[in-house]
Amino acid sequence: MMERPDAVAVVSQMTSVYEEPGIAFEFPAFPAAPREMPAVVLQAGAFSSSAHYGGSMMIRKSACEWGSSLRMTASFEDDLMGFHAWLQGNIYEMPGISLYYYRFALKNICAVNSAFRFADMRTAAAFEKRELEMKSQLKKSKEAGLELCGELLEGLAPVFRSREELLAEMEERRKIIDSIDRQQNWWSYPFRRRWALRRPGWMGIVHCLPQKLYLFCMVFFFKLRKVKRAVCGARQDLE
Repeated sequence: MMERPDAVAVVSQMTSVYEEPGIAFEFPAFPAAPREMPAVVLQAGAFSSSAHYGGSMMIRKSACEWGSSLRMTASFEDDLMGFHAWLQGNIYEMPGISLYYYRFALKNICAVNSAFRFADMRTAAAFEKRELEMKSQLKKSKEAGLELCGELLEGLAPVFRSREELLAEMEERRKIIDSIDRQQNWWSYPFRRRWALRRPGWMGIVHCLPQKLYLFCMVFFFKLRKVKRAVCGARQDLE
């Protein structure tokens, strides 16, 4: 990366690891270092159109000296930090290598094992409320970046990005904000509108049900899956 002075950040891939209830958690051993230099690819398009995970993004120190120009939110500060870096230069990705383990655990803000979430009706309802709060914080982050793009378009400060790139970023952020608004208002929509906006697959169909019935179906599904796994495990032990 020293050969790329335009690079302000490098993003590696992420490996998900899951915490299981009642089992002491240990991170897997890191894989051996690759013998050959990993491929490095320039990320194209709007910043918000790519999946950026804070822990997997390495930001050049000079790109972190933003002073008071960057709005910061209580959560998703990694989104704003990476976005501010994008405004100052290019972000490169290593598509063939993971340098980051992301643990899905009970206390995570936005990445929890579904088996935890739908353990029973009480936890399902609690996580539903928690997800709405998380989405509100993400919306604030996207709105902060949207406002900053608008100010930059007015020529208040020089940036690395072109006018067209800033406009594309603003459009992408508006799409995300609209999507969050739909999620926050989902249960107040009539059934016909939920059906029209449903995701593909059986999960999308179940999500069209009234909220309590949806949570009941999800809890029942994960309890049934737990029983199935226990039965399959018992059969393997007998064999």
